[in-house]
Amino acid sequence: MLVILQRKSPVLGSIVLCIALVPEEDEELLRKKGVKDSKQIEQNKLHRLAKELKQKYAYKVIKIKPYIISQAENLNLLEAKYIIKLIKWSNKYAPKYIYLDSLTANIQTCYNYFYTLNFKQSNFKIIPKADEKIISVQVASIIAKYHSDKEIEYLKRKYPDMGSGEPYDKQTIAFLKKHLHNPPKDCIRTSWITFRRLLENDKGN
Repeated sequence: MLVILQRKSPVLGSIVLCIALVPEEDEELLRKKGVKDSKQIEQNKLHRLAKELKQKYAYKVIKIKPYIISQAENLNLLEAKYIIKLIKWSNKYAPKYIYLDSLTANIQTCYNYFYTLNFKQSNFKIIPKADEKIISVQVASIIAKYHSDKEIEYLKRKYPDMGSGEPYDKQTIAFLKKHLHNPPKDCIRTSWITFRRLLENDKGN
């Protein structure tokens, strides 16, 4: 069984996409190891799990850099393009199913992004909240979150005042305000609503 899941921080850093091959018969073992929705796992435990899972299963990670995200007219369509690249990489393993945590609230809308890109594959299944339901998706989620955390750690060393990257973080907001007119391409997504609102408010003053 093969799965995909995308992870992202709201304002800073790359979108991280992960695809991982997980046999269905491993489900019970993975449950015992504590595999579940990555949002429910404490960071230190998640990183330990991720390292173990990366050694055990074939996987591939793609990062969509902030400057590429900032240029996109449609973020969901951009993600779909990169997801297709991962699926094509995975086809050499002839997976029984490929599960995707839906990019949109409406499943058909999500499928339509792939149809727009002339992509159809019978074993490709889009499932809402798949990261809460399917353990193989949770494996991909954990690996993706690990790589996302590592990138944020790198960015924090480079930009010590950037904060958590969350829009509710006062330090992150102060960092964005500081770089409204010179946003670093490797860090800030200028197309993100939080950044655009701050920029609009600055122009109005």
